[in-house]
Amino acid sequence: MTLRRKLIKDNLDTVFAAITVVGGYKSTVGKVERAVRHFDDPNAAPRPFIGYAAGVRESFEYTCSDLAYVTTEFMLVAYVEGATQDGADNALDAMWDDIVRALNQDQTRGANAIRTVITEVVTNEGEMFDGGIWIRALQMRFQVEWDRHLRTST
Repeated sequence: MTLRRKLIKDNLDTVFAAITVVGGYKSTVGKVERAVRHFDDPNAAPRPFIGYAAGVRESFEYTCSDLAYVTTEFMLVAYVEGATQDGADNALDAMWDDIVRALNQDQTRGANAIRTVITEVVTNEGEMFDGGIWIRALQMRFQVEWDRHLRTST
């Protein structure tokens, strides 16, 4: 892993972990992890949970004199829960807003990228589980565009 790619992931860890009501957001994330998990995986708790993975797809374009333009695609999965279907719906809407806001506060990922672009969002209708807990899921794809200096591997 190049240094720049690592710094981008470190930035995402920090950005997602900062989603808290105290920090001015609508929700507070229970857990952030560099892994995409299924909602019934015990490691996808506590909810709200955000898991993401890098390198779902990566494009590489050599531009000139040891400089390449790289676009890394990330997949993010978030799970929320509510005591009712409406409660889970409201929690999902708040989490969606919070993730978009968090990603857009610094599109350069701490001056390590050119920009961050959300490309797709998919949600589910929710499911009720034992104990009457409703769980909703959000899947998001986003791209981080950055320059890679081939000579220094950053």
